[in-house]
Amino acid sequence: MALQPRKNLSTQDDRNLAQLAQLVREQQVILDTAGAGVVFIHKRSLRRCNLRFAEIFGHTRVEEALQRSNASLYPDREAFHALGKAAYPVMAQGLPFKTEVRMRRADGSLFWAHLTGKLVNPEDTAEGSIWVVDDITEQKAAQSRVQSLLAEQKLMFDTALVAILFLQNCKVVRCNRAFEAMLGYDPGELDGAPSRTWYMSDQDWEEATERCYAPLRQGRVFHEEMCLRRKDGSYYWVLANVTPV
Repeated sequence: MALQPRKNLSTQDDRNLAQLAQLVREQQVILDTAGAGVVFIHKRSLRRCNLRFAEIFGHTRVEEALQRSNASLYPDREAFHALGKAAYPVMAQGLPFKTEVRMRRADGSLFWAHLTGKLVNPEDTAEGSIWVVDDITEQKAAQSRVQSLLAEQKLMFDTALVAILFLQNCKVVRCNRAFEAMLGYDPGELDGAPSRTWYMSDQDWEEATERCYAPLRQGRVFHEEMCLRRKDGSYYWVLANVTPV
């Protein structure tokens, strides 16, 4: 058997290899310092990921995370297939796919994640895809608490026996049914209406506005008995308590 002597690499080849090694090192630094989890998926297997990805899914080492199957990251097989069905038609167009889904940690617990996926080569899906994972469980919980507070506020606002309204630039932002009924208006009829609507005259409105806004500008509460005009033109005495937001 004849053996051919190994050809020496050219200077240009040396440069190319050095540049390639540097690019690999730079890519690894980017992966290691990224605040989000990053994973490369090929043929439905986890081939490469950063430490943050492993931590999000409850692992202490990258090697542990890479032992998991792609499907095991989701609550069940149905959720896994549903994501693929929704994602790949979008990514096949060269576009990133973004969504919020429930995912599964190593201990079986579920969490909310924001996913962004993109194919390495949209013309050949077999080359795999890159996914960025953000744990948004805390954000979801905060949103839920805000929605709950808003629902409670709306319930109190709508069922209060006293008249309540919010004004901005002397116009109604919103008011409850008690205020509408007190002045004889139908539901929603006062939305966006100027505060001048329920005063007997321009002079009454201007004087009341000045008396009211003077303490509000100082952060104080305005408290006074006032005569207001109903829709039918009759007057109505009220005790007004006005507080600046």
